[in-house]
Amino acid sequence: MSLSPTSSESPREIQGLSDFRPGDSDTPFALVLTMFRVAYLAKREMIQEVEQHQGLSPTALRLLMSVRLADGGPLNLGVLAGELAMTKANVSRELQRLEESGMVVRSADPDDRRRIRARTAPHVDELLRNAWIQGNATTEATFAPFSRPECQRLRELTEAIEHALGDQQYPDLAEGSINEVQRRLMPTVNLEVGRASLALARASLGLRKDLERCTEPSGLTFVAFHALACVILIDGGNLELDALVTQLGVNRGNVSWLLQGLDSKGLIIREPSPDDRRRIRVRATPAGVALATVHIPSLRSECAAALAPLSAADRSELAGLLDRVEAHVGER
Repeated sequence: MSLSPTSSESPREIQGLSDFRPGDSDTPFALVLTMFRVAYLAKREMIQEVEQHQGLSPTALRLLMSVRLADGGPLNLGVLAGELAMTKANVSRELQRLEESGMVVRSADPDDRRRIRARTAPHVDELLRNAWIQGNATTEATFAPFSRPECQRLRELTEAIEHALGDQQYPDLAEGSINEVQRRLMPTVNLEVGRASLALARASLGLRKDLERCTEPSGLTFVAFHALACVILIDGGNLELDALVTQLGVNRGNVSWLLQGLDSKGLIIREPSPDDRRRIRVRATPAGVALATVHIPSLRSECAAALAPLSAADRSELAGLLDRVEAHVGER
């Protein structure tokens, strides 16, 4: 297939497309995408540190934390899958691996066969405590430019967004759960930094869930649609996978999988770069451009509604705080 233009409409004429390019827009949608990037960068820094010292994947650690919080009570695999961005089958396989390694004991829930009951082995508490301490130290380094009042302000602004979204059903990130985690396992943490980071994570998760509802009718997750928008911006140029990793908040393997999915749906075309066979060139098809034209207005409206509790000054302040984190992480 050729990568020559196949649509009379220029992709750059799509209203709101510039929101997907960092620094090109100050709309609520652009601010939400900045929140996603910073939340991902903070998580990535922490994950790299914890993986290096604990030898467990971030998914396994989060799953262990969810099981520990359940404390032998019922767990819904569907809810866990949503929290971890995995399929139910993959959650079940990960639980099986943890069980085989002696970290988790599980059984069927006698009251509801669709659920399970699980508890962690005694030695897991020390592992989680060490992981949290290492992760918290990394989070402190990520938010190092902030004073205590600025951490509090970041928390206030992102919590205002979270409250406007309503109950998003993320029990592992709920404030009550965080306090319980601190009480049981994590008594020595920087609360202001931790709460600011977690408030940002909660708000980002809630916003992403709302945006998923906009793109779901087309059979796309929001991150897949985000990948499509980035492809339209590239407009037939060489694709820089590392830049897309940060933009989308996923790893390189997932970027390749997302692009393959968009290609199979006929929304993009991929070809090896004539200048470097290790790279690829991509262009959106007319169907991909049409899909973006349909969904971007609804996504922008959703973000405007979510950020409505913030004044223009609040949004500007939040953008400034997030920009400082992003710049600081980029310099490290």
